[in-house]
Amino acid sequence: MTATLYIPDISGFSKFVNETEITHGQEIIAALLESIIETNTLKMDISEIEGDAIIFYQFGETIEPRQFYNESKKILEQFHKKIEQLNNKIECECGACKAISNLTLKFIVHADEINLIEIKKFNKLYGKGVIVAHLLLKNNIPSSEYLLFTKQYMQSFPHKEDLKLETYNHSTEHFGEIETFFARI
Repeated sequence: MTATLYIPDISGFSKFVNETEITHGQEIIAALLESIIETNTLKMDISEIEGDAIIFYQFGETIEPRQFYNESKKILEQFHKKIEQLNNKIECECGACKAISNLTLKFIVHADEINLIEIKKFNKLYGKGVIVAHLLLKNNIPSSEYLLFTKQYMQSFPHKEDLKLETYNHSTEHFGEIETFFARI
């Protein structure tokens, strides 16, 4: 079945976890991820939360690029509001509390043939599209806050120029060149 994946991913997460205290760090990340989930106005299903990323998905009808752009802007706005709230609320001087403002968000959108498999009582997305979307999280796009669409997703939408997209090709070992478009948000 064709599914659309939408992955908001916190940039700076690895450095944040590596260089800060775990207690306040986990509270901060939990609050930020909750703000992303609460802003899910597209009502997409959640496959899983992977550390610093939430994997949303939808089978069937594809959501328009402009809707993803608007959703990403809303999520990013709420994300920054949550950072500001946390900064104003916390009186702690630990590394995690001082480093909150260094966190940013990027978004990946990809559509592909994906299956949902059941493992015990858990549902898991399965397919090469899931791997492609994950590979795109580690890229060299010259921006820390952006929305990236794969060419495969965008093929259904002939009017992509209204989003002012830039092209980016991501080279991978097993999947070759992945053509993408991104918008800074």
